[in-house]
Amino acid sequence: LFSVTTFCQNISEFFINKDQKEILMKELTSLSTKDISDNQYIVINFFKKDIIIQEGRCIDYYVSDNSFKNLFKNNNKFIQFFISEKGFEYGKNVFPDNNERISELLFNDAEECGNYAIIFPDNYVIKKKGEYRQDLLIEYLKKLN
Repeated sequence: LFSVTTFCQNISEFFINKDQKEILMKELTSLSTKDISDNQYIVINFFKKDIIIQEGRCIDYYVSDNSFKNLFKNNNKFIQFFISEKGFEYGKNVFPDNNERISELLFNDAEECGNYAIIFPDNYVIKKKGEYRQDLLIEYLKKLN
């Protein structure tokens, strides 16, 4: 589904079981107060605290990309979350994974500068570790629409 040349590095595909998905849904709802339905695609953008503080953080770009956020505004097929590792308080609708349940289930091997997972309604997961291009992720999600 993804372009091999663009997305072949650090991509994994797997299934989670019903209990794992339920844990994720409860945790995401608890953090954000958003309701999630079983038939939605869940997109989780996960961020570790930058070790090297630069001028502007890596997360700044991802959370301020309006074309990415607009995809989710009026589309009930998808629901999206910005999550940070425990102890990384960013604000701007980024919720820290204080219980570390999301980290344990999906991002125990997360890299700096962004990671994401797409959880399909059938519990299939595509996960990308490390920096990614949101424009290509948007293209992919639009194909699922």
